[in-house]
Amino acid sequence: RPFFTDGANFFDFGLDLKEVFIPFYSRTVGISNDRIVPITAGLKAVGQEGAWGVGALDVQTRDVYGVPATNLAAGRVTYDLNQNLRVGAIGTNGNPNGLTSNSLAGLDAVWQTSTFQGDKNLGFGAWGARSFGDVGPGDRGGWGIKLTYPNDLWNIQGSVKQFGDALDPVLGYLPRPGTRSYGLGASYQPRPAGGLFSGVRQFFFEAF
Repeated sequence: RPFFTDGANFFDFGLDLKEVFIPFYSRTVGISNDRIVPITAGLKAVGQEGAWGVGALDVQTRDVYGVPATNLAAGRVTYDLNQNLRVGAIGTNGNPNGLTSNSLAGLDAVWQTSTFQGDKNLGFGAWGARSFGDVGPGDRGGWGIKLTYPNDLWNIQGSVKQFGDALDPVLGYLPRPGTRSYGLGASYQPRPAGGLFSGVRQFFFEAF
């Protein structure tokens, strides 16, 4: 597993998407129909040089259990336009079942700062992705935007995400294709300075 997990952050995509959509998830490599598929060889390169970040993985699996030998690949490139804005692209190719073709391409942009109004955190993210190959009929695309204000007193979030019914990242993770979701929420989290509630470190009042 260290071969796959070391530098996995170089493949991160979008802003806070990990619970709903991951274009590339390394645990899909070497598994087909819940059975372990042996790997013949693999190559990986990850690193940061100046404003550029790169992650690349290529793996060749064996012919076993009726699953043909297949090549699985993923690549991710990011570029920091400035200290706040990062843009990137991701692509995957190959299907662990070795029988059908599957590719995915995506673009994303994340803007974040910790100096909004002096000392506040603020973030904005946008992304788009599309599947190619043998993925069936329907909408092959997906997109989303998110605004987040994650601070100690106020934590505010809003998002819109849409996943086409034929968006199929077989080298990734998407539990609910064919959906559109809207999210809005806020947490008010005061820290009592004394008085009646002096024994309380922090209150959390939340609505999502």
